[in-house]
Amino acid sequence: MKYLNAYAAAFLIATMLLSFSSGQPQIETTVETDEQSYLIGDTVYLAGTLTESSGEPIQHGTVSIQVENPAGKIIHIELVYSDTTGKYTDSFVLVSDTVLGAYTVYITASKAGYADGQASTTFTVSDQKTTDFTITVEPKTQSFTPGDTLTFTVNVLSSEGSLLYVTLTASGLPEDSSVNFTPNVVTPPATSIMKIVTSNNTSTGSYTIQVTGSGGGKTHIVEATISSTQPSRCFIATATYGSELSPEVQFLRRYRDQVVTRTFAGSEFMKIFNMWYYSFSPSIADFEVRHEILRTIIKHLLYPLLGILHIAIQVQGVVDFDQEVGVIIAGFVASSLIGAVYLSPILQLSLLLSRSRFRLPKGVDPSILLLLCCGGLLEIFFGELFSIRVLMMFGTGQFILGSLLAGALISELWKKFSNLDLQI
Repeated sequence: MKYLNAYAAAFLIATMLLSFSSGQPQIETTVETDEQSYLIGDTVYLAGTLTESSGEPIQHGTVSIQVENPAGKIIHIELVYSDTTGKYTDSFVLVSDTVLGAYTVYITASKAGYADGQASTTFTVSDQKTTDFTITVEPKTQSFTPGDTLTFTVNVLSSEGSLLYVTLTASGLPEDSSVNFTPNVVTPPATSIMKIVTSNNTSTGSYTIQVTGSGGGKTHIVEATISSTQPSRCFIATATYGSELSPEVQFLRRYRDQVVTRTFAGSEFMKIFNMWYYSFSPSIADFEVRHEILRTIIKHLLYPLLGILHIAIQVQGVVDFDQEVGVIIAGFVASSLIGAVYLSPILQLSLLLSRSRFRLPKGVDPSILLLLCCGGLLEIFFGELFSIRVLMMFGTGQFILGSLLAGALISELWKKFSNLDLQI
């Protein structure tokens, strides 16, 4: 009975001690090395913090440090203390007989009134140290409309020493968008293509994209900015078909945003076209909405335009070796057909009603239209060669105008050239 009472007392005391211990606050501790890879002879610097769960620093805590080599042999033991900010440091030298491989650092932090805290980290010792690197991204800024895909070039270069692997990631994307790198892991010097894919539901606004490169214990971040632009509205087509989501309006918008404006020549032409188009289209669209008959007429008038643009897309697809050349040829085909289909009948009808026979004015040779187009092409060439936006703008406008007039006067030009052939 006496022994049972002794065992019971011991059990009670142990239980009380356990309960007391479990009720103590836990030490939260960290440990890290100044680098992830070292050479023999380097000095390894350790640092960490001791805090409470609330984040408050623990002062004058005892930190026991133990470092083991790849074989599990202890190569360094030290006892240090945390300062008034809860931080501690330590260092040791990798002596000449240090073996190569992965090392593990273990720490145990303790202080009266707290439950012990533990942490660990690793580093490697090699015969060739990994190097640092630099990372850049081009272009620095881009604009988009929801649904666009933005392309950036990410360059990664070694700043010194041996090669290393760098993993690329990105953050700061707008909602309903995604990013991918081709490739996402590179060995400097290398280039990766970053594509940001937006959707029709992507939020508008300005976003700072952080491109992060990580490798060899180093991390570098560069930034690029993307800003949404309000998509230009197809006023007349939207009023005609009743919704911006109608297939016809979507086709016109896709042709403009995903074909024409993706090229230098096309984007500069659209600046002139938009100045002209938006000077009258809102008024016509407003009038059209209030008159059903006019809406029906315009709807039928737009069908040939849709067919012409389909032909232009097919032509551009054939000239797939260069997008700039393709969009210029497609523009010539589209504008010539638009002139022939829309303007030529109006011209002939007006002449018929006036009972006059159309003749090209004296001094106006058909070759003038050819010169107008060729002059526009020359301006386009130099605008493309030297990236001169104003020259490209006027060149594309002049070229399209010449093509449009050539299409409108196609019947008379044909007669004129036929007469020249007969005279010859």
